[in-house]
Amino acid sequence: MLRASIEYSAHIFGLINNDKSRALQVLQNQALRLCFGYRISTPLNVIYAETVELSLPFRFRLLTSRYFMKISSVRDHPAVLKLHELCDLAMRKNRMDYLRAHFPAALTFRHIWTFHQDIDCSFTLPNFRHSFHSTTTSSSYTSLSVPSLESLKLFPNLCAQALFDHEFSHLTAESTVFYTDGSKVDHGTYVGAAVFSPQLRAELMYRLSSYTSVFSAEAYAIYNAVTLSIDLHLRKVSIVTDSKSVLDSISGSINRTNNYLIPLIKAGLEEAEANGTRIQFIWVPSHKGITGNEKADQLAKRAIRQGIEPNFKVPYSDMSAVIKQRISDNFYRHLESMAETKGAYFFTHIFRKSSKPWYFHKKISREIIVILNRLRSDHYNLNFSLYRKNLFEEPSCPCGSPRQDIIHLIYDCPYTYVQARYLRRIIDRTSNAGDNVNKFAQVISDPSECVSRLILNLCKACNRHF
Repeated sequence: MLRASIEYSAHIFGLINNDKSRALQVLQNQALRLCFGYRISTPLNVIYAETVELSLPFRFRLLTSRYFMKISSVRDHPAVLKLHELCDLAMRKNRMDYLRAHFPAALTFRHIWTFHQDIDCSFTLPNFRHSFHSTTTSSSYTSLSVPSLESLKLFPNLCAQALFDHEFSHLTAESTVFYTDGSKVDHGTYVGAAVFSPQLRAELMYRLSSYTSVFSAEAYAIYNAVTLSIDLHLRKVSIVTDSKSVLDSISGSINRTNNYLIPLIKAGLEEAEANGTRIQFIWVPSHKGITGNEKADQLAKRAIRQGIEPNFKVPYSDMSAVIKQRISDNFYRHLESMAETKGAYFFTHIFRKSSKPWYFHKKISREIIVILNRLRSDHYNLNFSLYRKNLFEEPSCPCGSPRQDIIHLIYDCPYTYVQARYLRRIIDRTSNAGDNVNKFAQVISDPSECVSRLILNLCKACNRHF
């Protein structure tokens, strides 16, 4: 509740750097240390990289940008009009410095407004632009049977064309078939969308804005197939696509994506039904040798260079994703810039940029997560690590070695050599690094559940919580 209350009004006060905002940042730092079990000496850049959390200034900037992007997509939104008045007044009075000091969110709004000409705008948000019936109606789709899909998983090189013909011949034989696809190479180039119909000998290629997501490109291709079916007064149509995410959105009664193309497709389907055009959707796996799907994929890639540029506007949800990616990239560059003095081991040996923490898909206990968090950060409770931070008088091991660290316990310490034998064996078998330090780092950079539990066993054998 506290976090929600703070973030709800972040665009008002959150971007101002003062004692209260700094106190909130300290509170966030302490909360992350407590939740993830980090030592007080663990550098903050390591903690934020591991937890995949933005620090408050970056998070407030993200929330503010997303809010401004959303209201900028609504024509004559009162907040947008007032923000324009405020910025214009500050410009006329030469008071931009005052605005920067007391309401920096207005400057964020000015930056967001530079994207306005590219995004889709309307007097209402996407979910309220069309009829209630079309918005709440779901359209189902068919796909290959489970045995066929399992066969394709077991035999990746198996051509799916024969399976497709066998299972869908009753649908495609009497209908006009459209194959659709979208393609995006990287964030710096155009995005392609394509529609292919073998019966109509139609090859439609569209070149869309670089801000467009693959999801939107594939949805736009489907929308064009729907409108073409209506314009040509086709009786029965089959639209084949490899975009399961778009079909799931169309088949659902709630538009969770906030993408205006989904309600637009649904409105088109309602119009098609009223005109006597029956449209059936078919999902197929991509790159499995289905001729029409492969052709649509080739056309979508060609569309990036050769497609026509339609009157297409980017969904504000896509632009919000672009803004989020930019803020995230800036944040990680900020963290890595501090690695020369703090967290050098982690950013050199362990760090992998990800949208989720390293343990997200692993079935391991919190105790194991805490131990591995400390080992990955190179700030853990063994003598040498504690000695480096003046928390222990001697770095040596009771066995007589001048340095007690995790590598010593696994490979050299006579007190733990037997207990570490299974862990040592898996590390040597898994890693191809030349020395033990890099071997261990390579293994814990993406630890298996087996390795994680063996490290916990070693920890208990030493009677020491790393």
